[in-house]
Amino acid sequence: MWRTAATATSTAARPLRVLVFGGTGFVGSTFIQKAVERGHSVVAVARRQPTQPIPTVTYITADAVNEDAVRAALRNETEFDACVHAVGLLFDSASGLGQWNVHASGSGSVPSADATYDRVTRQTAFNALSIFTERRRSVEQPAPAPFVFVSAAEAGWTFKAPVAWLERYLTAKRAVEAKLLGDGTAAAGVRPIVFRPSMIWTPARPLGLLAVAPFYLGHALRLPIVDRPVTVDSLATAMLVAVESGTVHGVQRFADVDRLAAQAATRRTSGDL
Repeated sequence: MWRTAATATSTAARPLRVLVFGGTGFVGSTFIQKAVERGHSVVAVARRQPTQPIPTVTYITADAVNEDAVRAALRNETEFDACVHAVGLLFDSASGLGQWNVHASGSGSVPSADATYDRVTRQTAFNALSIFTERRRSVEQPAPAPFVFVSAAEAGWTFKAPVAWLERYLTAKRAVEAKLLGDGTAAAGVRPIVFRPSMIWTPARPLGLLAVAPFYLGHALRLPIVDRPVTVDSLATAMLVAVESGTVHGVQRFADVDRLAAQAATRRTSGDL
């Protein structure tokens, strides 16, 4: 089973073709911008078109909950080298807090009436993995292809969450992690990479600092269940380094985000673009 992180060794000597689920969301759109800047080709699947599309990106409108619809939408697309799943929401329709998602979500999305954690997280990730592995089997590949899943730091808790909606949120995340980190993905030619960020924010939205400040404080006080927040820029950069690497796999926590993002900064400084 895949478990440990590894030092990134870049293998992106050629542009990669990356399939991104949740490409118009907070994390997904930031990742896409960085991937394009690195010269990679991106196909983004999302329920809606972006307000500011990137000209070189192919945007496909489809609901990832519907595997057949996504497969049909991708029928004219060629092989992919990597897949990123960044679909998610903090408050689902059953939480009773769905109306706050527009403020809590980095993308400002509002969940539909049937948007449960199981559907939005587990089902879409399982569908993405199924479609990706199906395409990987169709051709000979020299090395396992990266599949990145954006999970949550709290998925590593060994105790039950204090509130029901959070437990359901984490149950969906853990179900995807278990499937990805099991032996089946390696046999299918997939290199699973699970990022476990805590709170994600951006300096471009200063009010977001109010929400993450308690987590910074909790981490500074060394509270055992509180991970330090990360910026969306650092997370997306770390995800891209992991995709380009031939070695990064398993669970990546905030310290791994720092390490991978630092490698990208070193790469820019040295001129190795």
